[in-house]
Amino acid sequence: MTSQAIGSHRMDLSRRMGRGLLMGGTALALVLTVASGPASAETKRERQLEKRIENLENMMRGMQEELKRARDEAKQAKEAATKIPEKVTRSGKKGITLTVSGQVNRAVLMASDGEDVNWYNVDNDHSSTRVRFEGRGKISSDFTVGTNFEVEMQTNPSNSVNKFNNEDPGATSFRTRKTEIFFDSKKFGKLTLGHGPTASDGSSEIDLTGTNLVIKSNQGEFAGGQIFIRERNEGTSQKLQSTNPTIGGTFSNFDGLSRQDRLRYDTPKFFGFRAAGSFLNESAMDGAALYVGKHFGVKMAGKIAYAHDPQGSNDRNQLSGSASALHESTGIGLTFASGCRNAFGFSDGPNAQSCTEKSFWYIKPGWQWDIFDFGRTHFAIDYYDSRGIGTRGDRARSIGGGIVQKVDGWSTEIYLGFRNYELQRSPSGNVNSDFQDIFAMLAGARIKF
Repeated sequence: MTSQAIGSHRMDLSRRMGRGLLMGGTALALVLTVASGPASAETKRERQLEKRIENLENMMRGMQEELKRARDEAKQAKEAATKIPEKVTRSGKKGITLTVSGQVNRAVLMASDGEDVNWYNVDNDHSSTRVRFEGRGKISSDFTVGTNFEVEMQTNPSNSVNKFNNEDPGATSFRTRKTEIFFDSKKFGKLTLGHGPTASDGSSEIDLTGTNLVIKSNQGEFAGGQIFIRERNEGTSQKLQSTNPTIGGTFSNFDGLSRQDRLRYDTPKFFGFRAAGSFLNESAMDGAALYVGKHFGVKMAGKIAYAHDPQGSNDRNQLSGSASALHESTGIGLTFASGCRNAFGFSDGPNAQSCTEKSFWYIKPGWQWDIFDFGRTHFAIDYYDSRGIGTRGDRARSIGGGIVQKVDGWSTEIYLGFRNYELQRSPSGNVNSDFQDIFAMLAGARIKF
C-alpha cells in the first residue's frame, strides 16, 4: 500500500468517526427527550434508550477495530517498502525457474616456514569465491529437469601462494566448477551429464562439525603452496630451496576424482542410504555409497568410495571414506576420514606401492553452541597423519584448530584457523632431508548471496 493510499484510507476513517460522533450526539439528545417525557411511557422509553445505547456501543467498537486495521496496514506497507525482494531474476524460458547465487570468501594468510614470516591476501580455497546459475523445470510431481552452471573466480588462492609465487592481486583465476544438465526422479533416481562432481568427490570430507570452512581433511587448501625449507647446510642457497616439496605435494586426502566431465547416476534414497556411480573419459570410473540419518538425537553422515583413474602418470586405484556424527542437544561432534591409493593391490606402474604405504587418516572432534543470539559458534581441532604421498617413505603430519562464527542475518561466516605442518623424508644421497615445520594462520569471512 502506497503512502497516498494510506492517507486516503485515514481520511475516510476520519469521516466515518465524525458520522459516529454525530450519531452519538443525536442519541444523547434522544436520551434527554425521553427523560423529560410522561411517567406513563417510562418503561417503553427505557427499553428504547437501552437499545440505542447498545447500538452506539457496537458502532464505537467497530470504529476501534477499523482504526486498528488501518494502523496494521500502514505498518505492513512501511515494512514492504524497505524489504528487499527475494527473487530478482527471471528465466527467459517458460516453465523454467532461474536462481542466481554465489559467495565471496576472502582472508589473510600468515605463514612461517622456519626462516621467514610472510603475509598474503588470499581467496580461501576451502570454499572459493564463486557464482552459480541454476535452472529448474518441474515436469510432474516426481520428475524434474535442470541445469547447473557454476564458475570459480580467485585471486591469490590460499592453496598456491608462497614467497616465490605471490600472484598479482589483479590477476584472476577462472575455473569451471559445473556445466551440467540433469534429469531427476524421486522414484528412479538422478542422471547427470556434463562437468561436475564425480560420484567419489567429497568422500573424504563428510563433516557435521560446521568448521569445514577453515579446517578439514584436505590439508592443501589451507596453505598448500607453502614450501618446506631444508635445514641449512654449508652452500645451501635460498634459490635452490624454491624447488623443495610443498604442502600440497606431500599432503592428500584422496578425495575421489573431484569434478570432471562425466556421466553420473544417483539412486533414490532408501532408508537414508544412496549409491552413485560415474563414468569419465579414458575408462576412468568410480562408485560411492552414502548414508544420512538421525538416531537418538544424533545426526549421522558417511560416505565411502572407490575410484579408478588410468590416465597417464595418474594411473591409480584409490579407496577413501569419511563419517561424522553430531549430538544435537550438546553440540558435540566427531569426524573421521581415511584413504589409501593402489587399493585392492592394483599396480601403479614400476613404482607400485601397497595401499598401506600410501595412505592417510584424519580425526576431528568439534563443539558448537549458541553464545550469541545472531548465530551459532563452531569450534574444532584436528589431527592428520599420512605416509608415502610425496615420495615413498614420506611421513607427513599436521595438527590444527579453527573457529567459525555465523551471522545469520547477514548470510555471513567469520572464521579463524591455525595449522602446523611437519614433513619427514628419508635421506637421498648427500641431500639433507630434514625439513623445518611450517606454521600457518588463516582469518577471514565468507558472505553468501
